[in-house]
Amino acid sequence: MARDSHSSTPALAGLAAWGGWMGAFAGALVARDPHEITGGGLLGTNIGLLAGYGALRSGLVAAGDFGWLSLGAALGTAVGAGAGAPFASPGEGRPVLAGLAIGPAVGMTAAGLLLARFRRSHPGVAGPPPAPVSGGGRGGRRGDDAATDIVGNERGSTPSGRTSPLDDPAVAATASQVVVGDGVSGEPPGRAPDGVGQAPAATASPAILADLETTVLG
Repeated sequence: MARDSHSSTPALAGLAAWGGWMGAFAGALVARDPHEITGGGLLGTNIGLLAGYGALRSGLVAAGDFGWLSLGAALGTAVGAGAGAPFASPGEGRPVLAGLAIGPAVGMTAAGLLLARFRRSHPGVAGPPPAPVSGGGRGGRRGDDAATDIVGNERGSTPSGRTSPLDDPAVAATASQVVVGDGVSGEPPGRAPDGVGQAPAATASPAILADLETTVLG
């Protein structure tokens, strides 16, 4: 359909209702009997539902067009009843019933043709809203960027292809010296290594050795 099934449900319900309207008056046109009127209404409802589903499925109309189609059907109903009224009499109301049954179909068809002509002359103005594209937009782009960042970090490089600063031996040694110097090796934090790529060996403090001995021997 033009959009998902949830957005087309109100349009299908409305088209089925108009079908029931026309079917009921068509049944009354055949015979003014509850059976014919009810049967005509049920038959018209099914025909309207199937016709609306086919039109939406094929793209002839969009779910958002139902308002204009309903307006055309309402105008057709009024015009049809008014056109048949002069030919009706107190004992013969078939002309009015015929107008009420045929008018909505004529008005809805006319509204659909006018919509199609307006869209051809004004492209992009009255067209149906575009269907959402799954996996696209900002959310999908952020997901791709995040995946690229993870792959780049695993390879030791940035997503743009540049090497990581930690690949430089001098920078790596400096970082190692800063981490080791935080209370483990006794060196103050931030002290530069003695040589490029060589940091002083880390030594455990006496307190740590005492705790380890107590844990093992105790």
